[in-house]
Amino acid sequence: MPVDRPPPDSPAEDTAPAPAPFRSLGEYAYPAMPADDAVRSWWSRLRQVFVAVEESAPLIAEDRLQRATDGGFAPGRARPSCDPLRRELDAALTDWATGPPDPFVPRLQLIVLPPGDGDGDEEGLLAAWAKRHGLDVLAPPPRDGKGGFTAPTSRPPDLRPQPRDDEPAGREPAGSERGAEADARPLVVPRLERWFLRRHNGLEPVRTLLKAIDRADRRVVIGCNSWAWAFLKIAVDAHLVLPAGRTFVAFDAERLSEWFREMAADGSSDPVSFRLSATGGHVLKQGEQEDASNGDAPNGAATNYYRTLAARSLGVPWVAWDLWRRSLRSENLSHRQAEQDAAAGNGAAANGADESASPPDDPERQTLWVAALEEFTLPARHEPDALLMLQSLLIHGPLTEAELFATLPALQCGGAGVLSALAGAGFVSRSGNRVACAPAAYPSVRAGLSASGFPLDTL
Repeated sequence: MPVDRPPPDSPAEDTAPAPAPFRSLGEYAYPAMPADDAVRSWWSRLRQVFVAVEESAPLIAEDRLQRATDGGFAPGRARPSCDPLRRELDAALTDWATGPPDPFVPRLQLIVLPPGDGDGDEEGLLAAWAKRHGLDVLAPPPRDGKGGFTAPTSRPPDLRPQPRDDEPAGREPAGSERGAEADARPLVVPRLERWFLRRHNGLEPVRTLLKAIDRADRRVVIGCNSWAWAFLKIAVDAHLVLPAGRTFVAFDAERLSEWFREMAADGSSDPVSFRLSATGGHVLKQGEQEDASNGDAPNGAATNYYRTLAARSLGVPWVAWDLWRRSLRSENLSHRQAEQDAAAGNGAAANGADESASPPDDPERQTLWVAALEEFTLPARHEPDALLMLQSLLIHGPLTEAELFATLPALQCGGAGVLSALAGAGFVSRSGNRVACAPAAYPSVRAGLSASGFPLDTL
């Protein structure tokens, strides 16, 4: 579950930048790759074919590093909430939700997000917003885990206000003050993608829901991932019932660096330095107040890194977070001890060489090394089936294996082997009995689908 943060009126948020307004779908500006990185990537691919060039040695060799599992705010397994995005969603919806119904203000709101804002059964951005504001959340119809639903799907969902914990269970008369207050509270449908399965008779629940929303008088906020929304517009004409969607402004280098520094300042008090393994440049420091003199403000190396991270993550904060977390390395202590023992035996010259290979940081500050961002490669022999699986996971979100295969009648071979290959290559993550597209792999998946002619989402 995402880590909860202080409420918006906490002192930690007094100096936060003004929330960026949500924008209409189609206005999302994907961050561009830094020019030198783009040229370097092109030249790297070219010389692999024509030129044999010896790479310059990184500051600290890869064999001295291991994947970081502890230290600092980042290696922890729980993904933090994105506080800047949470504040922006508050700015986009709270005034509308807390004010009285107005016939001149749209009754429905549609928030469209890239896939992956919550893993497995975690609540996600919009459900967390509803919980903070005490709003009713409409649960999706339960599934049987085998590709179907456990309840009749033609029964309209109950969109009437539900009593709060501090309210009596009986419904108040429609004209009463308490009943009017309840009727004024918006309803939240946080994940429209959980209301259907792309299979025979799998669209009935979402059709029934859209019909109920269209006929209701109550205000409703609907959340949907961008791939599901692209599918539903074609499959059930959802755009004819729901309003034009809105989404957040892409997280460019500046927004990413502000978010990371905010997390570093609010996280553990243990001092940690994050440094590039290739050059030793400081990317971030944790455990101190943000200050340009101690390296927390972006320097040249950090700015270029954040530009690359923003472009590689497509400006999606949880994708950037996962790419960042997977790139963190700590120094192998057994390797360091062996080098120190060898240096002690070989004298001061060897000792000096070791120090020059890895310049010491503050002795009281742990160092985590930031390696190159991970690359993902689809299984070559079964790429069409792999892309079909990944597209289904983007449309639906997390699925059981039975649900996934039920949505893929066109697979050319048995899907279990391809799914295992995708998991081994880092494209798919598992949570309990569900599988999902790994956030860090999402940009590679989207690029692969685009190159193969699949219809894409729109932000």
